Amino acid sequence: LVAKNLVGARGKLRRLKLREELTEGLEYYRDELEVDLLLAELSDPIAVYQQAPNHETVFNRFSRKMLAEHDWDNLEKLCQKNRVGPNSPEVKLIRLEQAWEQRDDAALVKLLTPWPTETFASRKYFETTWRERLVRSLLRLNRWDEALRLAQENYQRHEEAWPLVMTYVAQKNAAEI
Repeated sequence: LVAKNLVGARGKLRRLKLREELTEGLEYYRDELEVDLLLAELSDPIAVYQQAPNHETVFNRFSRKMLAEHDWDNLEKLCQKNRVGPNSPEVKLIRLEQAWEQRDDAALVKLLTPWPTETFASRKYFETTWRERLVRSLLRLNRWDEALRLAQENYQRHEEAWPLVMTYVAQKNAAEI
């Protein structure tokens, strides 16, 4: 499998280099193929990450792959080897995804309280999802009052009704719905 991937990645890279001379904007794909080539040659994602020229792209690709495959050991190693640092916003987002995938509600609540503003600074579009997941995790932990308070705050500040509806339904408080 590794040999097949290696040959395929090398062939794609050669064809792309020929097309690059004719078409602008293909650099992104070249970087992706170079990462695939490295991965096929080494078959060790941590070593590939350490050798990759574009560490942010490689970190994102590998961490997503490890999340999808539930490869928690390699994901932990990758997070520890992050060039920006294990407390970077990218690592924190991956740790949030990991806690959600593992249904580790206590870890998720710990990661999201107090609200990690710097983690979402460049990714505001994720905030709604994580506010909702925080409420869900609090409900799963039977921390009803905190969940309700947070859901009410979200509704007042961001006009997000779904977390509030979830808390009412979870408490079977039909009069409030």
